[in-house]
Amino acid sequence: MFLMIFNLLSFSAWSGDVTGKIEYVQTNVISGQNSNYGVIKLDRISSSRPSCATDTQGRMIFSLDSSGGKALLSIALAAKASNASLFITGTGTCHSGLEMVSFARYL
Repeated sequence: MFLMIFNLLSFSAWSGDVTGKIEYVQTNVISGQNSNYGVIKLDRISSSRPSCATDTQGRMIFSLDSSGGKALLSIALAAKASNASLFITGTGTCHSGLEMVSFARYL
């Protein structure tokens, strides 16, 4: 039991989460280091980002190669179009200084 609680606490301590409105959604589809990734920039920055998240704007990144990534892009665009908020949690890992998105909730 203690080990399970410790694992949950360590996950939340090393991954970021943030609730905010979308400032922009960006897709990178040109070949290169960041090809086939989407980037979400919210109006707030997570206060619990992992040390690998060196991006000063607090942007978060996700792969467009999976069906989950494509669904996340749809959710982000719907939230932007309706001026709704998103709750986003990161994985605790990064790509190009941006934390990878674990999941997002449309609020």
